[in-house]
Amino acid sequence: MKLMKAAALGAALLLTAQAQALNILLTNDDGFEHPWIRTLHSALIEAGHEVTMVAPAKNQSGQSAAISLGALLGGENILGNPESGIYTVEGTPATAVIVGVAKVLDKRPDLVVSGPNDGANIGVLSTASGTVGATVTALNLLGTPLPAIAISSNRLDVHSEADSEANLAHAGNIADFMVRLVAVLEANQEHTGGLLPHGIALNVNYPAVAAEDVKGVGIYRHGRDVGVDFSQRGLAALPEGNEAAAHRTPLEDATASGEDSSDWDTGALREGYITIVPIDGDYTAENWREVIPAAIVDGLRP
Repeated sequence: MKLMKAAALGAALLLTAQAQALNILLTNDDGFEHPWIRTLHSALIEAGHEVTMVAPAKNQSGQSAAISLGALLGGENILGNPESGIYTVEGTPATAVIVGVAKVLDKRPDLVVSGPNDGANIGVLSTASGTVGATVTALNLLGTPLPAIAISSNRLDVHSEADSEANLAHAGNIADFMVRLVAVLEANQEHTGGLLPHGIALNVNYPAVAAEDVKGVGIYRHGRDVGVDFSQRGLAALPEGNEAAAHRTPLEDATASGEDSSDWDTGALREGYITIVPIDGDYTAENWREVIPAAIVDGLRP
């Protein structure tokens, strides 16, 4: 569980560091009207940051880093401005980030924040997440990579709407954590060379527990036991909240290959930890030089 690392990071995030004002582009995949993005929007502004929300006009969950090419080619008609400092985009979260940087902001943002997503984006399922996809776009499609953070959580009360009293209080706790995270990243720029290391974004998941029950914060890798098996016939609804723990289907081949599941974000989140997974948006295999036998390449040469 990397307890020492989690404890050290947790202590840092509990500091009340005073952040400098950042130019933040805020987006999500649930749409600009979702109460959780509104909660984070207010918290970041209250912390002194200049925040521009550029988010999908309607729910775009599960879109990964898909780009709405038709919308982009459609010009100004894809962009709305229903409120001061809030813009809507007729397209995916990735499209919203592109439009935000290219058409809305006068200068490149210091940070892209995506979320809070209404539902955890953990493990290998994160590759399908529009929330995470927005950060991948910030890394890959806008010239020099932009620092980016995806933040997600399941509802505290899975039987109520996102704007119930309990779930709005939960959103407030998530927003408070994000304000502290941004402040700590600012305070440690001399160690990372910027808010985040070049070409790195963060996929953060906050547990569906009360603030006093959060066990800590740690750095993890994406896990394999996401709790959903899409190979089943008659797919049921995805498990919600902490119920996911009862339905998870660990992949035996992963553990058999020697992966250390204590490093996985999936298990840590279920245990009540805030999980942070550094991502680079690069789908290249780590051992790309060796993974394909030379004999295969030799057999393909003319």
